Amino acid sequence: MSEEPAVIRCHVVAENAGALREFLKETQPDVGCRAIAHRTPAGVELDLYFRQDQLGEARASGSASLVDITEVENITESWRTRQEEVGGGDRFADRDAVPHGLGRKE
Repeated sequence: MSEEPAVIRCHVVAENAGALREFLKETQPDVGCRAIAHRTPAGVELDLYFRQDQLGEARASGSASLVDITEVENITESWRTRQEEVGGGDRFADRDAVPHGLGRKE
């Protein structure tokens, strides 16, 4: 089984809302659950999520010149690190124990 490309959270800044819309329309990134663009002195800012392979395509897109893309975090790597913190046992096995970690539904 081949490994899926990593997901990268990127901070994107456009000069105006029209430029950001054009970039979003062309690249089709994942905007997350609650995409809210913020107007700042630098322009209109938004966090977006790209698969690693899509990020290269987004940087090469025709509308990429309208935005500044900064990689913030490798979401996949962070997720794997957090998964290692989760115990492997059944947290509900001992009825007198205080539950912790992720449980197993039975």
